[in-house]
Amino acid sequence: MSENHSLSDYQDLDIQSYLEAKLWISSILEPAVCVTGMVGNLLSLAALSSKQLKGPSYFFLRSLMVTDFNVLMWIFISNLMWRAQMTTYAFAFFYAHLEQPLINGLMCTSNYVTVALSIERFLAVCRPVSFAGNTHNNLNAKICVFLIFTASVLVATPYCFEFTVIIKGWDERANRTEYDLTNNKEVIIGKYANAWNAYMWLQSGVIRIAPFFLLLLLNIGTFCTFQSKMKWRQQRQPNSPKERRNRSLTEPQNRRLMCLLVCTVSVYFVCMTPALVMVFVEGYTNKWRLTVIITNLIETLTFTANFYVYCLASSFFRANLKKKFCSQKSENHDPNSNHGNMQLMDIKQKNTTHLLEAGAEPTNTTNIDRSTNNLDRSTV
Repeated sequence: MSENHSLSDYQDLDIQSYLEAKLWISSILEPAVCVTGMVGNLLSLAALSSKQLKGPSYFFLRSLMVTDFNVLMWIFISNLMWRAQMTTYAFAFFYAHLEQPLINGLMCTSNYVTVALSIERFLAVCRPVSFAGNTHNNLNAKICVFLIFTASVLVATPYCFEFTVIIKGWDERANRTEYDLTNNKEVIIGKYANAWNAYMWLQSGVIRIAPFFLLLLLNIGTFCTFQSKMKWRQQRQPNSPKERRNRSLTEPQNRRLMCLLVCTVSVYFVCMTPALVMVFVEGYTNKWRLTVIITNLIETLTFTANFYVYCLASSFFRANLKKKFCSQKSENHDPNSNHGNMQLMDIKQKNTTHLLEAGAEPTNTTNIDRSTNNLDRSTV
């Protein structure tokens, strides 16, 4: 596949340096980021898949991890396919009409699932009376994620008109037609150019700008209210044992969720801000082409870094992760396991044999077996 750029596209750019940097980023850095992120998202899902972690907040977190995993997987697959430089019609059709809508739709879904998580925490902290109703169950969270995904796909669908498939030539060796893709001139510079430019600004506003400012406002309000409520609760002593018990149960959970939310949103702001800035400057000069590629790589880190930030900032997350992967080891030492029971039967049989050899009555072995059983269980 060709890059579909003419020399005039690089008239104020060092072409050689640009192509070398682009090749290094797309061939080494981006695949490494994708693989690292996919592994991290799978581990995050494992850590938060406990049946005890119920509620819409954890459902939104798990949905975010699934979406981020799919974003990175398709970026990685797309990168590998592009390196293959295949010239079949299916390959050209995928890049012309499916790749951009798919990846941008998933990225938009990830951004708005983060917004949904922030709204849920905002209502829990700032509007607890309305949040205490029946409007925050898992069914509504699932419907919300489905609607987000559907709307994101619709927003990204016009990307399928950006490129078109063309016939490149005839492959004598394979005895078949070769295909390539190129910019759809009617859409980019033709009679639909104004509509396309309007759409590009619209999708930038929907996918990047709107989530950025929504998250900024929601999380400032949530964090400030949460801090003031924690200070108020520390100053006020509970009046009854029931209130003390409820506080001991709810406060740790609220702090854990707030920690995960702050981590998620911090990663989003750090990695998304450069891409948001480039929305306003990338079309003015070719000097920014390499910068755009770098900011796209940083934006990819948005879908990669959550797991590693969770591990650094949340002891609860680390404990869940350790518990998940150490559970199999602990099961092997479970006294109720088959291995433990076989050992217990061997001990009983040996004790009975020794008693019979010593001339003891067999009827007394029951009490000894019971005491051995208790000893074995206490030892394990």
